[in-house]
Amino acid sequence: MTPRESAINTVARAREQFQNAIICHYECDREFDIYTYSRAILWIGVKQMATGEQSIFDCTLGREKRALADFGKFVKTHARGCWIGWNMRDSKFGFEAIAHRQKTLGVNPTDKPANVLDLARTFWEIHGDDYAPHPRLQSLIALNEIAAPDFVPPQGNLVAREALAVALGQKLDAIEKLLCLQASGCLRISGAAATTTDGPIPPNSFLWAGGRHELPPIPWRLLHNLWNTPGQAGEIETVAQAVWGDAPSAAALKNAVRSVNGLLLQAGHPRSIRTKNGLLILD
Repeated sequence: MTPRESAINTVARAREQFQNAIICHYECDREFDIYTYSRAILWIGVKQMATGEQSIFDCTLGREKRALADFGKFVKTHARGCWIGWNMRDSKFGFEAIAHRQKTLGVNPTDKPANVLDLARTFWEIHGDDYAPHPRLQSLIALNEIAAPDFVPPQGNLVAREALAVALGQKLDAIEKLLCLQASGCLRISGAAATTTDGPIPPNSFLWAGGRHELPPIPWRLLHNLWNTPGQAGEIETVAQAVWGDAPSAAALKNAVRSVNGLLLQAGHPRSIRTKNGLLILD
């Protein structure tokens, strides 16, 4: 599996496992504290995809230490979830940066969850360098006609900081929407990257000649497996293990092949799946 295919599948799994998925983003001060080598955190937002519930941890007006401690407790409670963020990947911006800030304030640092998905990096792995102009989050929001948050730069006055809290909640919604659009193969991108490769696209789509077609899960997995197998042919037992997890009945295999071939015919694809000498062949 290529890095691109792996990234596509990662997004698809995150969407399918939405019961445990948590969107996370935060805003910090523009001024760098040279004494603590950190930036003050203003707001941290989380959204649980299963319920749509948002929690905003307000770190302004002397509440930073308490809010960071509360955020640490939240992460610990949801440590097994899939945490999805935008550019939250290192000591400059991400869980490592939050943990460092917690240390400077005497708060127990938050351990980074085991399952963290940086959507910005993942989109780059899928679409390449030119998928959206910088700043990419704002660009993708505009390209996909998502309700746009107010990208207010952090300022010292209270009004601007309250505006940041509202915008943060909107960013959580936007990141979730971008995840879902990518998982369904409907994400709009720009530039040369907008050319989409034909073939099976998770979770259940098939792109061909500008058209988009949907398949049930088992036939889609069958097509996806053969499409990405060298020579587009594989032993029936090997393919069946990858698709079904065990040996399917002859009728189940026949029905899956018929479903795939019907879709390929409808899409105008010149090939079909056939069996020969113990092999499944897409030719």
